[in-house]
Amino acid sequence: MLKLLIADTSDSFIDALCEELNDAFEISVCYDGREVLSLLRDTSPDLLLLDMMLPGCDGLTILESISAMDQRPVILVVSRIFSFYVQDSMERLGVSYAMQKPCDVPSVCNRIRELARYPKEQLLPVVAEEERISGMLHALGFNGKHMGYRCLVEAIRLIADNPDQQYTKELYPAVGESFGCNWRQVERDIRTAITLAWENRNPLVWQEFFPNQPLQLKKPTNSAFIAVLGQLIRKNLAGRQSLEK
Repeated sequence: MLKLLIADTSDSFIDALCEELNDAFEISVCYDGREVLSLLRDTSPDLLLLDMMLPGCDGLTILESISAMDQRPVILVVSRIFSFYVQDSMERLGVSYAMQKPCDVPSVCNRIRELARYPKEQLLPVVAEEERISGMLHALGFNGKHMGYRCLVEAIRLIADNPDQQYTKELYPAVGESFGCNWRQVERDIRTAITLAWENRNPLVWQEFFPNQPLQLKKPTNSAFIAVLGQLIRKNLAGRQSLEK
């Protein structure tokens, strides 16, 4: 039986969906954005129905965090507001279908059943490596205009391709060559970007990316940060390749 996670703020909406779908899905529910990330990790659902206006953690941050996960669900979004920015972000972040609230329960159930019939690999997006890295950094609160952000995207991409290279002797000089600066400036810009994101972090999101780090106590070093995200990129690539075989 396929697993379905329903994340919404309305008790009546959730109850109605469960009544219609509990014969076909193993259903988990939550009402707060902070619960979604932990339930995604703990239950590994096949499908996610996500209200974009959850309290605790907004929908786009949740979607960006999902991009770092090894096992990604097929996503159906419901929301009262669909601005151009939200629609563009949902497409970039791999939402399979979106419905505007208020939406009727039978229609939502039909869409969920239809999505469940497709092979998962046909619904999950093929995301370019750089876009996936950018999605992770945005979820962690990085400012895309900062030079350290640009250096991080390149550093993570390079370390994902070759995790054995040395940081100060190989990685940072290679990044510096891309941006016309020396390795010390690269190291400094990356450290500044991590510090700024850390100071304004959402602890729940950071914990999803660094589950084995005592994040409440210590900011990750440049090398630890780059290594963890590089490993996530490698896992995502390996997972995509296994689905395609």
